[in-house]
Amino acid sequence: MSLQHLRPLYTAIRPLYTASPSSHQPSPDHPSMRLESLIHPLVLRTPTPADAPSLLRFFSDERNTRHDRSVRGFNTPAAISMLIERWSTILAPLSGLNVVVEEYGEIVGVGGLGWIGFDKPVQYKGQARDERKKVLLVGYAGIMLDTKVRGKGYATAALGMLIDYGFRVLGLDECRIATADDNLAMRGLMDKRFGIVGRRTEKDLFENEWVWTVGREEWAAGEQWKEKDEEDEEKDEDGEDGG
Repeated sequence: MSLQHLRPLYTAIRPLYTASPSSHQPSPDHPSMRLESLIHPLVLRTPTPADAPSLLRFFSDERNTRHDRSVRGFNTPAAISMLIERWSTILAPLSGLNVVVEEYGEIVGVGGLGWIGFDKPVQYKGQARDERKKVLLVGYAGIMLDTKVRGKGYATAALGMLIDYGFRVLGLDECRIATADDNLAMRGLMDKRFGIVGRRTEKDLFENEWVWTVGREEWAAGEQWKEKDEEDEEKDEDGEDGG
């Protein structure tokens, strides 16, 4: 996989977020995390029970959730309460990390590294299985935004923050992003904004059949590219639809 088109999203010259706490990963003793964008008015944080009404509104809007089969059924107060309890409970070892996305204090999306664990490299469709491949610490990243905030570059920023946090703080070897074939917005986000080539896989439990993978060293290599053009960035983000 080539990342030659990957935008230099995270550089020492222009960091895009601050992490609090940044010195450790979430754990049963320290279950909360908060990432604050330095470019957009975005905060990614651990959900709390007070978020229930906002999350119920978000998940009840089919326009927000139609491409993600993993969130089907989260449209009742009881389901939302169970979801918040699950998302705010951190296990050891860490098996997942989910967040709400805020714009000016209002919840406008959700995201996270929904599954974290050890796995072998992706088995692409039609590819011969190689059992000798080494096992990697992998995180599956994703982002889902309210339709009213799409087109602002938030999907790129929020997903990039999560991937970067996964490598820097959680020590992942690889991040993967998966989606269904009909989610053209996410496919365009990954192919065009991140410059990562997606490949088809066998359809999984949630009907995802496209996957993008990026390794820690490949992500870090993107940081050295400084040729980003602000005008082109604004033009690209105006057309972004989000996940």
